[in-house]
Amino acid sequence: MPRRKLLSGAWSLSLRKSGNRIRERRRALGLSQTELGRMLGYSHRAISMLELGQWRDPRVSVALRLARALQCKVEDIFQSN
Repeated sequence: MPRRKLLSGAWSLSLRKSGNRIRERRRALGLSQTELGRMLGYSHRAISMLELGQWRDPRVSVALRLARALQCKVEDIFQSN
């Protein structure tokens, strides 16, 4: 398997894990995707894409606002393992 595909697969897995952490934290706070989206200025569809790991390469500003809305650290969401 080419190296590029291996890296792509690992990156995709990392995005899905981050998405799961976003979903878990959002639910723990009792927020809907729509409510979280409003807090961030995004649609519920954008939040769904984040949670599914389909939002490639979120900007630092988005990650910071997301962590603030979820009352956690950026590292809690976007950890490497």
